[in-house]
Amino acid sequence: MNTGCRVKMIWKPNELHRAGFLYLTAVREVGLICLALTLILSLLLRGHTLLQSDVADQSPAAHQIGYSVLGITVDQDQQQLVALTWPGELHRIDLATGTTSPQSTSENLVSAVTSAKNSTTVMLWEWAEDSQIHHCVHIDRQEKRLVTKEWVFDSLATASISVSFAGEFALLITSEGDVVGWDLSPPTPVEWKFRIGKVGPESRLSSDGRQILVNSRDGKSFLCDARTGRGRIELDEMRDCCRCTAWSRDGKLLAVGDQAGNVHLFETETGIRIWHNQLPSGFARSAALSHDGTRLAVGGFDHIIRVWDVTKVCKLPVEFTGQIGITRCLAFTPGDQTLISGSLGGKIHEWSLDQGTVIRELH
Repeated sequence: MNTGCRVKMIWKPNELHRAGFLYLTAVREVGLICLALTLILSLLLRGHTLLQSDVADQSPAAHQIGYSVLGITVDQDQQQLVALTWPGELHRIDLATGTTSPQSTSENLVSAVTSAKNSTTVMLWEWAEDSQIHHCVHIDRQEKRLVTKEWVFDSLATASISVSFAGEFALLITSEGDVVGWDLSPPTPVEWKFRIGKVGPESRLSSDGRQILVNSRDGKSFLCDARTGRGRIELDEMRDCCRCTAWSRDGKLLAVGDQAGNVHLFETETGIRIWHNQLPSGFARSAALSHDGTRLAVGGFDHIIRVWDVTKVCKLPVEFTGQIGITRCLAFTPGDQTLISGSLGGKIHEWSLDQGTVIRELH
């Protein structure tokens, strides 16, 4: 009996020890899971705050032009700024007076670009109907219609549009790789089309209308002929997803910002990289090359616009800071006198290139 009692007395503490160990292990696991969930929630909230901070703090003037500036172009002939804002509003802003003339559109307008010369505007509408995505491209020049075309692609393909510097060529590229182009020089525009395979965002027509930058789904980028898709030139230094692009006026230089924060400058005839820099945090969301090709402006997710002199490899950029938010689009004014930025928060600013200070807020 005594031996049995001893056995029982020894067994019970072991059971308690094991139960306590399991309890502590469970508490630790639950604690780790809660910590992981807290960190994930914190990162999500931080990202949401980063993307939405501009919308929450807008001036009344910013509300007049929409919640987000999706694209801007400086029309040198008309001396005006053409801005596309969400949802689907097109505004023409006189650069001399700052007055705005809104153009009536619909929420289905997802993209609009204007050439810097000859005032050629390309607009893209998209809408769903009968479980299909419809696309319509409208091209006009100084309120004269050149092209209006509607079609339905085989798949739910998103599309992007671009136009050459002087407005002679326009191009549409879908994510499925369908390319439709127009030569707008003849009295009756000439259309061409080909297919290049599935592509990523930021695939664009060059400023001279001769080449296309193609960003493939695997992160690689290349240049090809805008009429045929042939003559492929690999951009070997591009190893990550493209986030923004900018062509020089003559089409000989191409600036590209990738997902890893790299900013590259390529010669388009050879595909050779001639300049490179790295953002300290995040990546570039917008870019613009000056008309003479000597300065590169980049807007980052860190709410800073940087302008480099690309002719001087080691020179630090001029930094533009303030309540500008995430810059979605950039454009140099005629003669490269100033820089104009459009933010996701709906604000449009004009900047002094030498001092990095705001000259005015355009409405």
